[in-house]
Amino acid sequence: MKPLSLAALLISINLSFVNANPFEDEHRSLLSGGEAAAEVSVVEKYTCKSIIAIGKIRDSGGMEGVQTTDNTDVSNKQGGRSLRKGEKKSARSNKEDKPNEPDEDFVCELEDGSVMTIEATDEQLREMRSALRDGNLVSQVSTMEVDIMAQPPEEQLQAVKGGEAIRARVNGDEKKAAKLPPGSIKLRTKKRRLAEHAQRRLGTLFRTNRMLVILVNDIDEKKPPFGADETSDKIFGTHGDQENPSVQLSGCSNNQTSLTPDSGDPAINALMDAPGVVEVDIAISIRPFDGATIENAAIEAANEKLGIRLPGMFDFVAIVIEDCLDSNECGFAAYAYLNSWKSLYVKDYYTYPAIITHELGHNVNLGHSGLAQTYDDWSCSMGNPLWADHLDKMCFNPAKNWQIAHHGAWYVEHKLLLDPKTTPVSSHRLVGVSEYGLIESSHPTALAVMKLETRTSTDFFVGFNRANRQNADNRLASNEVTLITAAIMVKAIPSQRS
Repeated sequence: MKPLSLAALLISINLSFVNANPFEDEHRSLLSGGEAAAEVSVVEKYTCKSIIAIGKIRDSGGMEGVQTTDNTDVSNKQGGRSLRKGEKKSARSNKEDKPNEPDEDFVCELEDGSVMTIEATDEQLREMRSALRDGNLVSQVSTMEVDIMAQPPEEQLQAVKGGEAIRARVNGDEKKAAKLPPGSIKLRTKKRRLAEHAQRRLGTLFRTNRMLVILVNDIDEKKPPFGADETSDKIFGTHGDQENPSVQLSGCSNNQTSLTPDSGDPAINALMDAPGVVEVDIAISIRPFDGATIENAAIEAANEKLGIRLPGMFDFVAIVIEDCLDSNECGFAAYAYLNSWKSLYVKDYYTYPAIITHELGHNVNLGHSGLAQTYDDWSCSMGNPLWADHLDKMCFNPAKNWQIAHHGAWYVEHKLLLDPKTTPVSSHRLVGVSEYGLIESSHPTALAVMKLETRTSTDFFVGFNRANRQNADNRLASNEVTLITAAIMVKAIPSQRS
């Protein structure tokens, strides 16, 4: 095959329309549900160190049944997969996909780095999601005041007199949550902190990133299916596995971004159970699932084992548990904190390179991509990624590529902003990101991504979806020019390089 034989295309051909709103999904209020609410007492007013948004990917553990535009059978229409034999629909997967409906959850970060679930009304949750989209809420940066609420322990809830539960004392045994005060949300974002945080996160796009994986064994001996050595190989390729997220990120970024299990400190490395992996025991059960509580316990156990305070020297930290059980919030394969460093995985999904790439995309502030429904963009890792441990070759769509390039990374030298009102009529050659490394030698003026300025809240992003090399497992609009519509938010991170 001659280099760029298909990749060097003019923009005038074969547009394939894809909607890739970087923040789209379906979801609901954080602590909603049919169970009667326990009596709570306000502990204190508290200003969160930051508000962090969480992006989840639904458990779609297969690719059977759906025909894409290039006749590739990739998925069925039930949340991206068929139910396994004997499996019941979860509360999450039982919900119908709705176009352009966001689903981010939010947590309150405390000063010690732990997190607390936020309880909000439906209207407040809609406000927060809207603020996330328009840039008024910057995940891991913006803050707000909350009421810290204490829920009595179970034994106290069962002690009832005259129909009233005994009020819990503030003794440290209560399950706590952060509840938003009544009324409209009140956000604060300090510009200096925004710039400082932006520079830290921006650096992850330009270097080999240190990543730590925490395998959690709970009090009931529930633990992930693979041990430390196999996990290290599947994520970092330490024993020769080349189908891993580090190789994929390196390919998609033209060797600008990758992952390493090396902490940079030999003493810390010696405490790991395998390169980049620690196994920890926590004194609580993962059942029923309570994300914030499990995360805090896992992080604290890892801190104690390594003698550090995470994230410490690590750019990314992945927590792995056996499964999400007995909770309305189950039905996901993984989730990650937007514009932050933490992610959580269930079952064996942490061994799927494309799932990790998807969650790390959230960590660097990329949202979801979709067509008419959530998760059905099979041309982008931030849509519906590849559901197998041997499939990993899928990069990002033009909207995401522009967001990355706008931050000064990856394709910054081969991007173009076109404004129909000011740009003269011209033609441009597009090259797929999978062949980006050939631009300088073959077509030095070619473009990897273009933005068409509409002077509205929705712009258009154009790229060539070359399906080879690191994008060879692409499942939609292969070898076509794609036109992406997106209301993309680029306010969170300045464009200067760190």
